[in-house]
Amino acid sequence: MSILLASTGAALLILTAWPLPKRTLTSPFPPAYSLDYPGMQPVLLERENTIVIPEKLRAGQAGIVKFTSLGIKTDAAIIEGQADTPSALLEARLEIPGMRVNPGDSVFQPVADGVDLHYSWEILADVNGVYQGTLWIYLLVPVNGDQQIDRRPVQALPFEVETAGIPSTGVKVLHIAACILFVLAGITLLKGKYTSTTAH
Repeated sequence: MSILLASTGAALLILTAWPLPKRTLTSPFPPAYSLDYPGMQPVLLERENTIVIPEKLRAGQAGIVKFTSLGIKTDAAIIEGQADTPSALLEARLEIPGMRVNPGDSVFQPVADGVDLHYSWEILADVNGVYQGTLWIYLLVPVNGDQQIDRRPVQALPFEVETAGIPSTGVKVLHIAACILFVLAGITLLKGKYTSTTAH
């Protein structure tokens, strides 16, 4: 009996703790063309962009979206040297209609020569469903002696997140149930040993 209770409790814990799948998208950093100054040369960065997305989440369970811009080489080959100084910024903004995203605003980091840039967001949905999101990447380049900022679109990375399965409140209930089963298994085991001892 104790083995059955313990096995059931372990099964519940495995069910609720089973890792959910993630997806990784990687692409080279594309040329950043200016929309406001079409006569200017595109900015070229020797970088690689990677986004890690939880493909599935439980309703009410927070997930993490990570974006990394890897400096795979130094940025010495940037045209006109426009983005190899701390005054150039890489802007990232995550949008997923229907889900809570934190931080909800754009995040900015200075582009330093050959330095990796890391961004992360916490996402959460209260109900099951399929959510379409986009990660927007911009390069902010100073022009006219740093008096103006040229906001250049770099990438728009679409992705999909599905919330399904047991909601987080249900997970908590199952955790409690598993703990109760383990306690009952322990009590049953101790009771069986005590009964066996007294019988002798």
